[in-house]
Amino acid sequence: MVTQIDATDPGAERALAEFIAFVGEGVGVDAQAAKPQRLPWLHGTKWPGFAGGDPTLRFEDKSAYMRKGFPKSQLDAIHRQLTRTDYANSAALLLIAGYGGRINSVPSEATAVPQRDSVLKLQFLAFWNDPAEDDKHVGWVREFYQDVYSGSGGVPVPGRVTDGCFVNYADKDLSDPRHNKSGVPWHSLYYKGNYPRLQRVKATWDPRNVFRHAQSIEPAARP
Repeated sequence: MVTQIDATDPGAERALAEFIAFVGEGVGVDAQAAKPQRLPWLHGTKWPGFAGGDPTLRFEDKSAYMRKGFPKSQLDAIHRQLTRTDYANSAALLLIAGYGGRINSVPSEATAVPQRDSVLKLQFLAFWNDPAEDDKHVGWVREFYQDVYSGSGGVPVPGRVTDGCFVNYADKDLSDPRHNKSGVPWHSLYYKGNYPRLQRVKATWDPRNVFRHAQSIEPAARP
């Protein structure tokens, strides 16, 4: 369990200790808590929760939806990248999550997320600590991703087998023609045909584009 609390509260450390004690009360074992860390706000909010509970880890993450099982070309690429001898990192992986069920009962146009007939969601991941190793680990994830989707311009273009990317795993490379050679824009990989409607909402509620980032929705031009 990872717990976060506002460190600017003068009683934060006491409240955290009391919470940990309360959670462990009556379970018959002593809590083994790591030493609390004070982090910048942005660092504390972006940590990958499944990475062993260490919010200081650096990471690179790319995503894909699968509508069908892996074709042989993709399986070959996955095996090739996961068995490379020129890259060593015990925290580098392909995470395969089952998808579907009630998620797929929602119409594609009902929400911002249009992927409603997928069977798997993938994450291409690497975690590390040393900032000096950024290029090495980011490079591996990029090469892995581009190898798996080499037949569609380096990204999982919506089609019979793949269905774009998950917007919550933001990936600026999708906006970069050096990495996305498919001709399909980043917003189609995330939102498919729902993007124009999202633009209209953006134009209504944030016409000056105050709330923005590298892949935020651009307001639709007013007539």
